Amino acid sequence: MSGLEIAGLAIAGATLTSSVFSRIRGNSYQVVPTTFKGSSGEMTTTRIASTKGDAYASVSSNGDLTARSWDGGEALGVLAFDYKGSWSEITKEPRKR
Repeated sequence: MSGLEIAGLAIAGATLTSSVFSRIRGNSYQVVPTTFKGSSGEMTTTRIASTKGDAYASVSSNGDLTARSWDGGEALGVLAFDYKGSWSEITKEPRKR
């Protein structure tokens, strides 16, 4: 099977581009931008692998990345960061997965 495997999760056709690290609410997070190449072109998405759960994000039209992090089905917050991986906003927003 071709693709990328991150922490046991296989993503077919994915290419790892870079990663940055940050700590949020005492939990370690690894932010892994991943580029998917498909018939309609490339789409960059992000998986946030944490000590408590995972999240996914997509690049918006203005190039910003927005993600929701999950802990047992509860959102720990909304993470907004730029394409270089710098955190610009962390807001508490509980939500069921």
